[in-house]
Amino acid sequence: MSIKKLREKCKLLGIRGYSQKKKQELEELIKIYEDKKEKIEKYISEVVKLVGEKKYKIERGLALHVDDCPINIRMWQGKSYANLIDDCLYCKYCLAISANLGNYDYPEQFIVCGGKEMIENKLGEVPRV
Repeated sequence: MSIKKLREKCKLLGIRGYSQKKKQELEELIKIYEDKKEKIEKYISEVVKLVGEKKYKIERGLALHVDDCPINIRMWQGKSYANLIDDCLYCKYCLAISANLGNYDYPEQFIVCGGKEMIENKLGEVPRV
């Protein structure tokens, strides 16, 4: 791959400080980034299996909601929900957020909520992704 294409790939991946690097250094940076990304994705899948639950975004008017909030942060007609932006993003039980959240080209947008399992089993905080 040419150095120009490697620099373009670094830019797309969000790698900083690539403009002064040589071809070999760029290849190493990309490999490190891709390895790290793979580990993060594996961690997310493990978290989902162990303590997390995928909760999908629901649009109600201009608001983005997630139903069945385990800490009952908001209630409407006896049903628990959370505002995705105001509540979930800062919640200690929100373990991960889908990378395409906010991109309307991807209809499947979700968070990984560990609240139910963490509360029931009195687990400590789990690192966020």
